[in-house]
Amino acid sequence: MSLTFDGLEPAVAEARAFAARLHREEYRGPGDTDEAVRNRLNRKTGVPASYFLRLHKRAREMTDVSGKYARLLRLAVEALDAHTARINSQTSEIENELETIRRRRAGRRGAAGSRPDQASLFQEP
Repeated sequence: MSLTFDGLEPAVAEARAFAARLHREEYRGPGDTDEAVRNRLNRKTGVPASYFLRLHKRAREMTDVSGKYARLLRLAVEALDAHTARINSQTSEIENELETIRRRRAGRRGAAGSRPDQASLFQEP
């Protein structure tokens, strides 16, 4: 019997970590209940809400995790990772485009015949 640092079986510890991560990502803030989060996760992942509750409250009593639910949790976390990677990629593309626009505008500010900035209209000469 191999135990992880917190006294759980490795499969149980992994499933518990996946469930906790999915719960954190699904939580909508104050007013959102844990039960509502578990029910939404149930609809999204196919893992019963009672299994999420069991992983949260009674993981120390568990000796193993259902292979079906472990797989569904892993797939949900992988989908979350892929979604996060897409968002990060899009964010960096947008930031790069904004930086390009800022550099172009900064280059035109000193050019002859260019329009003055609004800020310079209000400044005294």
